[in-house]
Amino acid sequence: APTGTIGVIAGCSQGCEPLYAISYVRNVQETIGSNLVYVDPEFEARLIMAGIYDEELMKKIALKSSIQDIEEIPEEIRRVFVTAHDISPEWHVRMQAAFQKYTDNAVSKTVNFPNTTTPEDIERVYKLAYELGCKGITVYRDGSRKVQVISSSGKVKENVEKKPIVVESGYAGGCDTCGI
Repeated sequence: APTGTIGVIAGCSQGCEPLYAISYVRNVQETIGSNLVYVDPEFEARLIMAGIYDEELMKKIALKSSIQDIEEIPEEIRRVFVTAHDISPEWHVRMQAAFQKYTDNAVSKTVNFPNTTTPEDIERVYKLAYELGCKGITVYRDGSRKVQVISSSGKVKENVEKKPIVVESGYAGGCDTCGI
């Protein structure tokens, strides 16, 4: 769904999604021919108000998907600016289920997984989503595609080998990077 890109361009909410990261690059080459570098404006304003905004700190933030371990940022700011990577998969699903309870249509929500995620981890999320009444759920394992739509600046990966996925009867797909 284009909601994420439209939200960034329009400077508005992206639905029930938490921030992907405080600063990231959105790859929109296919649609508008360039990349969008995003820094959360509310976060930037809070740093300025706290008197700690500087370019070196912003560079450090741009290389991470979370600010929770950056000690230069006061804890009261870190508590407010939690990202998708700071939230456990279970709580991503529970957040979606809370919105789904009062929505007739399916709620759009992505559960962001680290690259080390196992098929069993993903299975647990799908089962929990079903049990909680979600009408759909999307999971994304970091680095599972050669070009990621969104990536923290320091985490852009290029997969060396790309194997085609052949769909046959009973075959549910697989991951280009790990073969699972």
